[in-house]
Amino acid sequence: MKKAVLVLLPLLLSTLFLFGQNARVIRRPRSMAITGGSTHQVSLTWSNTTPGVTFNVYRGTAQGGESLYATGQSATSYVDTNVVGGTTYWYYVTCVLSGDESAGSNEVSANVPNNPPPPSGLTVTSVK
Repeated sequence: MKKAVLVLLPLLLSTLFLFGQNARVIRRPRSMAITGGSTHQVSLTWSNTTPGVTFNVYRGTAQGGESLYATGQSATSYVDTNVVGGTTYWYYVTCVLSGDESAGSNEVSANVPNNPPPPSGLTVTSVK
């Protein structure tokens, strides 16, 4: 038994060493937040601890219903300018490294306000 363990131990250690070198840990983005918004855009930020990654942004109009929206983002922020007033959008992001994708960040939501109605009851009293 001791001989078998002594023979297999170096093989087991070298296997663990090789897999350990090739293993990649892609941490999911953290601290996803809405940092601004208006009737025309939603601004997102997040933090990242995995070097060399790009980010995928997921968006939906229901919590848990997001789908891939923007790929290959290199910054830890994103401005969504394709929004409609009166709609609530849900977002999360993932890290991508060499084709592997992390788990998603926390979900955040933004309620985009409606455009204000045009003024009414105005009269022109004089034109110069």
